[in-house]
Amino acid sequence: MAMQRPSRTLSAPSLEGALLPGADPCSACQVSPHRDSVCRDAFAALVLSVIRFIGAAYSTGNADCWEAAYHCAENSAGVSDGPLFVARAAGVVRALRQHGSQEMCYLPSSCNGLCPSEAKLMALIDAARCENSVMLWKAASDLTREGQEPDVIGPANALVSLFTVTEGADRGI
Repeated sequence: MAMQRPSRTLSAPSLEGALLPGADPCSACQVSPHRDSVCRDAFAALVLSVIRFIGAAYSTGNADCWEAAYHCAENSAGVSDGPLFVARAAGVVRALRQHGSQEMCYLPSSCNGLCPSEAKLMALIDAARCENSVMLWKAASDLTREGQEPDVIGPANALVSLFTVTEGADRGI
């Protein structure tokens, strides 16, 4: 049974602190594609949501954002796999913070748009899932400084390996 997208949206008022006071979260970046056009299934939607919560945690320093990431992952992947999912997603975010060519923009989890950096990040995840090394290298080079691609590809592959491992599970991601 494939994982279903949660019917309710997690809300965390503390995420608003990641933006300038009074700023419209969806105008913080040039929002381009709609979330549903990039997140082809529940796994991709979970990746985007969890990474947005982690990005908010780094931006605000608020532990509630980490709690929201764990809550979201545990609701989808279960209490055993949820924390591992958050750890692997955090590995991707940390790699981008260290090796990225630009500062990442993370919109609130409930936002239906994606900013350009999130779209590039989801292209990286999609390429890792497809196991297309050419697309994966291109997606990584769009996000990193020259020569830093392997340092982002490794964590991306580790995250998507959770999809492969749990694909056939009853609750399945």
